Amino acid sequence: TAPKLIRDMLKSVGVTAKNAHWCAACQYYAFYITGKPIPIKKTGLANGIYNHAQKKGKKVSYRPSVDDLIVWKFAENNYGHIGRIVEVFKAGWVFTIEGNTSSSNKNQRTGGGVFEKRRNIYHPIAKMQVRGLIGFE
Repeated sequence: TAPKLIRDMLKSVGVTAKNAHWCAACQYYAFYITGKPIPIKKTGLANGIYNHAQKKGKKVSYRPSVDDLIVWKFAENNYGHIGRIVEVFKAGWVFTIEGNTSSSNKNQRTGGGVFEKRRNIYHPIAKMQVRGLIGFE
């Protein structure tokens, strides 16, 4: 059974399935707990958040900013991963906060925690390509 915080994150987006991936729920929950209006779609799918943002015109250029969301996607299906950018560096490098990942570069897809990761917006994660960025300004 998942820890209570992960169950709460999943519950915030209406997911009750055991062993569900929760990276998108983590990002939604971060907005949810503030009590302010939530600017992203209520879904457990990273690409569901991206698709909705794109329809609403919130997609941003490939110039990352702090608090942008970065979304990756598998080529063969609609699954992916999402993280929030917390620091921006040169040449596309960013630090992100991501849920359902690990502290190392091994087995990130089914990790058991929330970690800061060093990513590059131009590089894939394993078999996932960067789909785009979502901004909120």
